[in-house]
Amino acid sequence: MKQLKYLMLPLLMLPTLCACSDDEATTKPVIKGDTKEVTVGYEAASTRLTVTATEGYDITIEQEYAQWLSAEMQTDYSLNITCTENTETQSRTGRVILRKADVMWIFTVNQAGAPGEEEGEVEIAYEEMQVIFNMHFYSISAAEAKKIGVGRKLIIETTEMEGNVALSDANNAEIASLNLSDGVVSMNWTEEMAALAVEGMRVRLSTGTNNIVRVYTTAPDPEYFIDVPSATEM
Repeated sequence: MKQLKYLMLPLLMLPTLCACSDDEATTKPVIKGDTKEVTVGYEAASTRLTVTATEGYDITIEQEYAQWLSAEMQTDYSLNITCTENTETQSRTGRVILRKADVMWIFTVNQAGAPGEEEGEVEIAYEEMQVIFNMHFYSISAAEAKKIGVGRKLIIETTEMEGNVALSDANNAEIASLNLSDGVVSMNWTEEMAALAVEGMRVRLSTGTNNIVRVYTTAPDPEYFIDVPSATEM
C-alpha cells in the first residue's frame, strides 16, 4: 500500500507543475513601441512615444549619442525623448534601447541638420530604374534623401517642359506630386517628407520620354521658417 502511495505522488504533482509553467509563461514582460523610427527637426525639442509595457523597463542610450539624446519613462510607460539643438548642417542618428529581462525594443531617432544661412546647392544622386506604362521611374537612396535637409528647397529639373513629377517612399506611399513649370519642380522639404523618405524614395515622371536632368537642394526658403515672438515680446 505504501508503494502505491509513492507511485501516485508524482502524478498528483503534475497539475501543480503545469500550473507553474503556465504562470511563468504569462509573466514574461512586454515592451512594444508604436513605431521603430522617429524623425525630428534640428531644433531642441521633446517627443512623446507610445510604449505598451506590462511593467517598468530600463533605458539605455549608447555613449556616442548621450551628448544630444536623452529619454525618460513616463508613469503610463510611454517614453519622452529629448534632443538638443543640432547646430551642424549634417543630420545625425541615435538609438534608444528599452529592455526588461530578455525583452528589448529599439527606437531609432533621426535629427535633421541645421539649415546653413549661406549654404549653397547640394547635389542629390539618383538612379534610373525603368519605364513602366509610359512612366519613367528613378530611385534616390536613403543616404541621398537624408542630404536634402528639413526646410531646404528640393529642386528637380527634367528634359520636358510640362508633365507631372511624383515622389513616393520605399513602399510607394505618396510624398508629393507636382506639375512641371518650364521643366522644373521645387518644394520645401518638411519633417513629414523626411520621415517618409527615411528608407529612400522613388521619382515618377508622367511620360516615358521625360528624363531627369538634375536633382539638388538649395538654402532654405526664408518663408518656410516662421519667427514666433517670445513671451516678453507679446
